[in-house]
Amino acid sequence: MIKAIVSDFSRTLLFPVDEKCDQGLNAYQAKVSLDPNYFFFDYFKFNEKLLAFFERIKEQFAMYIFTTGKIQETPEIKERLALIFKKIYTVDSVGFRKDDQRAYLYIAQDLELGPSDILYIDDQVLNVNTAKDAGLKSLQFQEDKEFYQQLNKLWNL
Repeated sequence: MIKAIVSDFSRTLLFPVDEKCDQGLNAYQAKVSLDPNYFFFDYFKFNEKLLAFFERIKEQFAMYIFTTGKIQETPEIKERLALIFKKIYTVDSVGFRKDDQRAYLYIAQDLELGPSDILYIDDQVLNVNTAKDAGLKSLQFQEDKEFYQQLNKLWNL
């Protein structure tokens, strides 16, 4: 039974405003923040649909983020994330990359849950498969109706 949801951050919960941007969001932020007129939301936007879904179910499931970089620490968004997510894990804090099963086992142990009690969501198929191999239930994020149908199907929401 799923007790916790762990979501990726970049290109799952946060996207560049410029849809042609193919850089990692942390590298992109480092570049655009050099502009003296830099304003975070001129360059980035939340996935409001998924955040609203998580907001709706946060009383039923403990919510967490597992991400690679530090963009989630940006002051403009940190408080909003704290309203939904109990903790943010990073590759640095976990000590393992997302393509290493030990990362997901570390998170499960830290949450005092079995891997099968956790749903992991990521846009990268490699990370989804690695989490699945570690025993987590996993879904690949795709901005389409099918993804939300899969989520709703898990709980008949």
